[in-house]
Amino acid sequence: MARPYLIAFIMMIGLSEPGGILRAQDCRDDHLEREYSVRDELPNFSFKLSQNQEVRVAFLGSSITAQPGWRKYAMEWLKGAFPKSVFTEINAAIGVTASDFEAYRLSDQVLRFGPDLIFIEFAVNDSKKTKETMLKAMEGMVRQVHMHDPHIDMCFVYTIKDAYLEDEIKGMLPTSKQAMEEIADYYGISTINFGAEIADLVCREQLIFEGTLEQDAEMVFNRDGVHPYIETGHLLYFSILKRNLTKALSQAQSIYRHHIRPPLFDDHFIHTKMIDLAEVNKDDQWQLIKCAGQTSLNKFSEMLPYLWHTNRTNSILTFRFRGTSVGIYDIVGPSSIQSITLEIDGVARKVPRFDAYCSYHRMGYFLVDNLEDTAHDVRLNVNAEPFNKGAILSKRGRKIDDPIA
Repeated sequence: MARPYLIAFIMMIGLSEPGGILRAQDCRDDHLEREYSVRDELPNFSFKLSQNQEVRVAFLGSSITAQPGWRKYAMEWLKGAFPKSVFTEINAAIGVTASDFEAYRLSDQVLRFGPDLIFIEFAVNDSKKTKETMLKAMEGMVRQVHMHDPHIDMCFVYTIKDAYLEDEIKGMLPTSKQAMEEIADYYGISTINFGAEIADLVCREQLIFEGTLEQDAEMVFNRDGVHPYIETGHLLYFSILKRNLTKALSQAQSIYRHHIRPPLFDDHFIHTKMIDLAEVNKDDQWQLIKCAGQTSLNKFSEMLPYLWHTNRTNSILTFRFRGTSVGIYDIVGPSSIQSITLEIDGVARKVPRFDAYCSYHRMGYFLVDNLEDTAHDVRLNVNAEPFNKGAILSKRGRKIDDPIA
């Protein structure tokens, strides 16, 4: 039975391996100098630790951060290194998301928990976004944080994928990291580039970038060009983080108020908001369900306590908003419908909600942006007709018990 789970929100603003390109003797030896940009450091987080105070550490990122890898290792190390402080982790990492979406959920799913330090990781998933979108999204998040509390420290961390490897070996940054560096440099935010050392190790043939652990368990970094193995790649990420955090947190610090500088972009993603579907018009085919206790949804309950669902074609919801973009935040997976039709001011868009990765449940989203900064009427229509899920999943070698559903 097809069941989409939807939460609406609106924005209120108007290599694979280098293949012999470089020889070992051509490899760079300056990754230690390139991997950490200090800038304003982490003064408030460091001060609280020096005073044995309670601290809250937030992780805002995609699937690489959601994995029980560098994030988990970092929290374990911090607790051991500063045993007199009480640590609370705010895990706000969601797979298959990018910085544009994070600007919408930052307030609701991170800032309201009172973080002292926020790690932000989107260098890989932002690769398909335009540089303009990245700049506006990252600036919007930075300004949201500092307007909420100018004492919150931030650190951008840059992961690596196969498409970035050649540039990183040459000491160059891909576009996503360039955009984030531009924002970080302007606002004084520390950054750690995990990719610099990884690329150096690959160049020197001391690390296999992609492969199976059976090849050589100690030398294989990741399994698919993106996601590091917990036992190897994530340990490398953590060692880079630890090396640089150790230096940052050893400096004597005092309370510091981060300056809110004039924005670089007038239309940065600052006026963003998530709207509960309880507040919009719906027909009687929509039902409210709680995620807690649901086998396939319980793991999402911390961020999404409840969801609205329907299994009926032509289930409708409508709302009106003023702004330049709008989107839907949902859960996709084996039970998802094929698509929805989103109509904005009479212009219909078909939005797929089932893909080759829907062999498991995960959070999903989509955005429609660059709208005119005025009032808009939105109508969402569900298409819950049966379709061949098996054919879609087979693209990644996955199967489903009921392929036509």
